[in-house]
Amino acid sequence: MNQQFFLLFLLLVSLPGWTQGGRFHVYKEDSKKRAQIRNSRKLEVFYEKLSWNQKSTEIESGYLYLKDRKTGKVIEMKLSETQPDSGVFNIEYPIGVLKLKTIEAEIYSPPQGMLKDDGRLSMAENLIEDGSVKRKPFLLRVLRQRGQIVDVFDDKEKALAAFERYKEEMGIDKDSVESESIIEVANKDKPERTKVVDSSTLQSMFLANENDLEATNEKNKELREVLRNLELKRRKTIEENAKLWSSAQEKANAKEANDLIGKGVAQLNNTNYEESMEAFLKASDLDPDDEDIYEQYGISLYRLKKYNQAIVVLDISKPTAERVDEKNYYIGMSYFQLKDYGNAVASLEKVIQNKNEAFGPTAAFYKGLSLIELQKYDEAKLAFQYVLDHSKNPEMDKRAESYIEYTLDRKSIAEKQSHWFFMDGVLGLMYDSNIVLARDQARELGLVTNEEGFRGLVQLSPRLRPYYSNSDEINIRFDFTMLQSRDEDFSTNAVAETADPIIMSLSVPWTHRGSLDGKGYFFDLAPAYEQIIMDLDGTGNATITNSIKLRFDNTLVISKSWIAKGDWFFAQNDSNILGDETSADSFSGGLRLSSIFVLNKDAERYIIPEFSYQINDAKAAIYHFNRVDIATTFTTGVFAGFIWNSRAGYYLANYESRRTDNNYTLSTGLTKRLNSHWNWGINGSYIINDSNTNYYNKHNIVTTFSFSY
Repeated sequence: MNQQFFLLFLLLVSLPGWTQGGRFHVYKEDSKKRAQIRNSRKLEVFYEKLSWNQKSTEIESGYLYLKDRKTGKVIEMKLSETQPDSGVFNIEYPIGVLKLKTIEAEIYSPPQGMLKDDGRLSMAENLIEDGSVKRKPFLLRVLRQRGQIVDVFDDKEKALAAFERYKEEMGIDKDSVESESIIEVANKDKPERTKVVDSSTLQSMFLANENDLEATNEKNKELREVLRNLELKRRKTIEENAKLWSSAQEKANAKEANDLIGKGVAQLNNTNYEESMEAFLKASDLDPDDEDIYEQYGISLYRLKKYNQAIVVLDISKPTAERVDEKNYYIGMSYFQLKDYGNAVASLEKVIQNKNEAFGPTAAFYKGLSLIELQKYDEAKLAFQYVLDHSKNPEMDKRAESYIEYTLDRKSIAEKQSHWFFMDGVLGLMYDSNIVLARDQARELGLVTNEEGFRGLVQLSPRLRPYYSNSDEINIRFDFTMLQSRDEDFSTNAVAETADPIIMSLSVPWTHRGSLDGKGYFFDLAPAYEQIIMDLDGTGNATITNSIKLRFDNTLVISKSWIAKGDWFFAQNDSNILGDETSADSFSGGLRLSSIFVLNKDAERYIIPEFSYQINDAKAAIYHFNRVDIATTFTTGVFAGFIWNSRAGYYLANYESRRTDNNYTLSTGLTKRLNSHWNWGINGSYIINDSNTNYYNKHNIVTTFSFSY
C-alpha cells in the first residue's frame, strides 16, 4: 500500500508540469506546420475590422476564408457584427459543420470590394491561389465547454501584442514561449475558469467593481463639468468673433465650411476619424450658427472614443428636429461606452419614445444591454423585444433573440438567490496508514492508534435562509460530520473506531457584503453550538464536548488579484473525557490571516499563504496549549477541466505539560466538476508529527464526491 501511495502522490505532484509544459504550440511565419482546427469541437471566429463597420445603427457582415493547407479546400465564412457599431465580427460553427475532420488552418481576408455576390468564393480562391492576398495571423484557444476560439488579426504586430497580453493574463512567463516571428498560436485544451473562490467573495468583488464604476462615473461627471465650461467659453468667443465678420467673409466661410463637411464625411467613411473630427470642428467654427455641423463634430468625437467630450458637445448642440434623435442616440452610446448604464438608458429611451425608425431599434438594443448590466432583466427583455418588433435587420434580430434567452437565464439565476433551502455535502472514502485520535482540532491531542485502514466520511449541511439581499443574508445552518473506520479488508476494527467522531453543530451566520474604502468587503458573524460524540473506551458513544462558539470572518477585496482575509474564532468548551468532567474544559480562541493572490485574469490560478495563532486555555496542563500555523496552497486549472491543488503546512504546538509538537503536512490533489451540482476529487497527504512525547508519521488518500443544491 505504501508503494502505491507514493506512486500516486508522485503522479499528482507532477501533473502540473506536464500540463503547463505542453500547453502551447507556436507556429512561425516560415513554418510548414499549421495550427489545427478540429471538426469535433465547436468553432468561434472573431475579427475586429473597423472598415467593415459602415452603418452605426445596423449589424453588418463581411467574409473571411478558411483554407486547409493539406487539401487546399477553402471554406467561406460570413461573419456578422457582434453588436451594432462594434466593429467586431464573429461566426459560430457547431460540431460537424466543417466537414473535414481536421483543418490545417490558414485564414485570408480578400478586399471586400473585389468580391461580387455572384462567384464570390471562386474569386476568393483565385486570389488566394495566386498569392494576391496574404494569410492573417490568429490566436487559437481551445476551451473545454466553448470549444475552439479563433481571434484573427490584420497584421503580425497586433497578433504579437495580443499574444503577449494573453501570456500576461494567463500568468505565463514571457520568456517561456518563443514568439518573435509568430504567425499563429494554438492553445491546447486550456481549462475554462473555475470559480473556487467562495460566492460571498465573488459577490464582494462584484460590489467592489460597482463601487469602482460609481467612482469612475463620478470622476467622469466632474471632468465633463470642466470640459463643458471650457467648451461654452470657446463657443462664446467664436460666436462673438462671427458677429464682426463682413457679409463677404460669411459667404466665404460658409463655402469653406461646406467643403470641410464633405471632407469630414469622406474621412469618416474611410475610418480616418481624427481627420474627420478636425474637419467638422473647423467647419463648425466657420459656421457657428449651423448647429447640425456642431452636432456632427460631437459624433466625430464619439468615433474617436472621446466619450466625455462627445457628451459635452452633443449636449450643448441644438440640432434641427430631425437630428435630435441622432444626438440623443450618440449621447446614450457615449454613456454606454463609459459604462454609465443608468444615463445610457435615459438617453437611449428618448430615441425609442420618438419611434425613430433609423435609430430606435439600435437604441433599444443597447438599452437592453445596459439594463442587463443594471440587473433589470424584465426591462431588458422588453427592450430586446422592441428590437424584434421594429428592426429590419435580420442579424440584429438574431442577436436580440439570443439576448432574450440570456436575460431569462440571468433572471433565473437571480431568482435562485431568493431560495430559502440549500443542501451541501461530501461523501468520501479514505485510506489512512495510521488512524489518529483527534477529538477536535482546537484541543487536538493526536493520540496514535497505530491502526491502518479505511475511513468512510459523511458530511451534510442543510441550510435555511430566511433573509437575503444583495448586501445581507441570514442563515440557519446545521452541520453533521461522521467518520467510520474499518480494517483494510473493511472488517470491524474496534480500536480504530474509538477515533471516529460524530460532530453536530447549529449556527446562525449573518453575512454582510458591501465596500470598505471603495473596496469590496464582507464579513460573516456566526454564533454556533457544537456537540462532539465519540466512543473513547469501546463501551458506546457518548458526548465528550459541548461548545458555544463565535466566528467573525472578514474578507477585503484589495484588488482583482488580491483578496485578504482575517478571521477571529472563539469557543467555550465543556468537556467530559472518560469521566473527567473538568480537566479539558477550556476557553479557546485565535486569529487566522490569509490572502488569495490571483495569478491570472481567468482566476483559475492562485496562491494562498496562511498564518494563524490560537490558544486553548484549559484547566489541565495536558490540554492547555498555544499553537502557530503557517501554510501555503497553490491551485491551478489543468487539462480537461481539472483543478489541481497542492498545500504545504506546518504548525508548532506548545503544551503547558511541556509537550512540543512540530507537525509537517504536504498534500496534493485534483478536483473535477461533474455538473452544476456535483464535484469529484482525490487528494493525498503525508504528515510527520515530530513530538517529544507523541511522534508519528502517516499518509492518506481520500476520494470524495461533493454536492451542492
